[in-house]
Amino acid sequence: MSSPGWLALAGLVFCASCATGKDRSAAAISAALEARAGAGVPRSHVEGSSPQGVNLADGADEREIVALALWNNPGLRASLADLGLSEADLIAARTPRNPNLSLLDPVGSGLLEGAIAIPIDLLRRPARIDAARDRLERARQSVVQNGLALARDARTGIADLARARDRAALLDEDAKAAAKLVELAEKAQALGRGRGIDTATAHAAAADSEIAAERARNDAALALIALETLVATPLDIVTVSDIGGRSAADADVLKSAAARRPDIFAADLAVDAARRDLDGVALDVLQPGAIIDLGQEQGEKLKVSAGASVNIPLFDRGQAARARAQAILDRALAERDGLRLLIDQQIDAALGNLETARRTLAMIDEDLLPAAERRLTVAEAALGLGRASLLEVTLARRDLIAARLQRADAVAAYSRAAADLKFGAGSDVVVASSEGSIP
Repeated sequence: MSSPGWLALAGLVFCASCATGKDRSAAAISAALEARAGAGVPRSHVEGSSPQGVNLADGADEREIVALALWNNPGLRASLADLGLSEADLIAARTPRNPNLSLLDPVGSGLLEGAIAIPIDLLRRPARIDAARDRLERARQSVVQNGLALARDARTGIADLARARDRAALLDEDAKAAAKLVELAEKAQALGRGRGIDTATAHAAAADSEIAAERARNDAALALIALETLVATPLDIVTVSDIGGRSAADADVLKSAAARRPDIFAADLAVDAARRDLDGVALDVLQPGAIIDLGQEQGEKLKVSAGASVNIPLFDRGQAARARAQAILDRALAERDGLRLLIDQQIDAALGNLETARRTLAMIDEDLLPAAERRLTVAEAALGLGRASLLEVTLARRDLIAARLQRADAVAAYSRAAADLKFGAGSDVVVASSEGSIP
């Protein structure tokens, strides 16, 4: 094969090896996210593509929105691209340092001298490669953790959208009811059976309700925009899971699962890499090498001799490098301990918020809502009999709307706590039983 042919083949092999490393990282990350979040990432981004199993024609449910976020989100794509830096560090650790050739060609007659200095890093090379592998795996685990955070944000975005649309629907209903009360008040006043104060009160309440409804509609539109930005895909219908039937494992089980979180793995790998760097400080100071000395007198044969070189640790014995490596190790150990405490706190807080939301919902459904509905029914009946004023009916309706808004807030709080719990445990530990649709 000609020289250009060999060069072309070498280039193809080199490019294939680079692609293989990138594909291997993407495949490992995708498999980890599929196991923990139920969806993976593409090996390479294609504009306009969608993950398998996602069909937006009938609306997007939580699983599909999480899948879209992991597939399309630019921030996660940037994290995947950053893996190339860690892969480059591993390539550098595997690649021996180049020898150095020095030549001294005399002007005129004299001795031609030269030397080839060959760095010897065989003693440090295995540890350096292992440390680079640890850093690459740490980077992969960090991307997985970023993916889990993105899945949590997607679930939280769904909860925020559901809350915003519930509020918009309830306040729109309140505005329509307030408008009907205005009509009743005006008719009663025209017939001489109503008071001007009732009509004025009804007008003020209707205006206030319409303003609140308009703000709620805008909030719902902004919540949809935020969710669409997160998944980088236009959404029309979003289907959310009903909270009925959800159950969570106890704190011990959750914390046991959290011990296998990707960021915990990444913290362990950071500690291992820092220890390897600290152990190799002494050898880095010596920097051993081999020397091949070349010499040739004019008219004589080339003479070759060999030797070795090593730095003499007279002044620099690696004090600064050792102190720096020790500080990095101490920081890695402290960050790992802090992360474990943070995870425990995240799980405890999410469990507390989940239980609080569950109890709040139970009290609203069993006590607050029935009482508010009965009050409105009684007030409307009394108004028909002339025993109650429009103000009393308006206040009763406002109390019912407020109770329903509290329920919407509690449902959103429960869904956010469930998303935080999944993130804290590093996997899907909360199970939904049924679904409802938000048009």
